[in-house]
Amino acid sequence: MDYGTTSGFTEGCNTKIKMLKRVSFGLRNMEVYWRKMLLGFVPSRSCSHIVMAIKAVV
Repeated sequence: MDYGTTSGFTEGCNTKIKMLKRVSFGLRNMEVYWRKMLLGFVPSRSCSHIVMAIKAVV
């Protein structure tokens, strides 16, 4: 059955993680590496209306 769903979001996350790993090559401090990963997934200002809508629901 085809429900019209794709794995696009997951593939995008994987691509972003791989890019951040390449950029972070040579970092010695694991804490800095994790912070870079978390910052890579912070929504941009253009997506702030989505975050506000989620907060309103929760």
